[in-house]
Parts: sequence; structure tokens; C-alpha cells
Amino acid sequence: MANASDIAVAVDTHSLEQRTKRSVEYACYCGNNYNYARFGTRPNGCSYNCRVCPTGKYKGEGDPIINGKPNCENECHCEDELPCLYSNGTCTDGCAAGWRGDVCNERDCKFENGGCQHRCIEGKRDKWCSCDEGFDISPNNWRECIDIKECEGKRGEDYDEDCHTCVNTIGSYT
Repeated sequence: MANASDIAVAVDTHSLEQRTKRSVEYACYCGNNYNYARFGTRPNGCSYNCRVCPTGKYKGEGDPIINGKPNCENECHCEDELPCLYSNGTCTDGCAAGWRGDVCNERDCKFENGGCQHRCIEGKRDKWCSCDEGFDISPNNWRECIDIKECEGKRGEDYDEDCHTCVNTIGSYT
């Protein structure tokens, strides 16, 4: 078994190779993710054998190799207080598209109408979408608006079913 002084680490643009001086085994760690591959005996490197970190994991903070295994984690570590975004194996600082504010908790309606079907209300709130007249927020998705069925349910005092006919239209009724 090799001790810490027996391990050599070499880095190129495609892989990180760890090798012990007393054996011919190699371990690959590739790209930004420092992805892990099984140990092998290929002397010329083994970047073609490298595999990605398990789904949902990516390169961790600090050393790429910890206890002889790739440093893959479940969460990003960023320097500022802003949330960290994970995309294609990389953690970055900043707010996701459609968000703004000191801690990215305010909706930005300028980006794709805030994800709202009809109207977006900027600021800090649990729900920031509203609907045009004749529509209500969907109970299944608060970003979507559904037609109010004005002809269903209780009618006013002056409504007489024998005298009036109600026809629902999209966003209104006649």
C-alpha cells in the first residue's frame, strides 16, 4: 500500500491521473466534474474510460481526490451569499433566469413574463401571477390561468332559468 509521499498527480486539459509509484494502476478523474473511473493498468492514461459522477453529483470543493475517490458532492459551494447554480457539471454564482434581488428571492417579470400565463407581479411573494378578467389561477399550477365557468354555480336574485340562457365563453359569458 502506498503512503501519501508515494502518490504522484498529473493534470492535463482532459483528465487528472493519479498513480502510485509502486504499482501500475491508474485512476481517472475527468473534466470539471473530476469524474471517476475504475482503476486499470493502462500506462498511457485512461481518459477514455472516465465516467461521470453519479446523477445529481458534481465536483466538490477542494481537492479533486479525497480518500482515493473522486470528490463528488450533492451541493454547490460558492463564495458569495448568492445561491449557487448547477449546470452541466459546473457550479456558478448568481441568480437563475427570472430571479433577482440580494438573495435571488424576487421575481423578475421582464424575463418571459415571470413564467406567468397572463400577468406577473414583481417582488417578494409566494405567488406572483394574476389572471385577466374572466379567468382564475389554476388550482394545479399557480402560473396558469383557467376560464371561470360563469354559467355554473349560484346565480344572482334576478336570474330566472326559464327566462335567461347563460352561455359560457372563454373569459366571459353571454
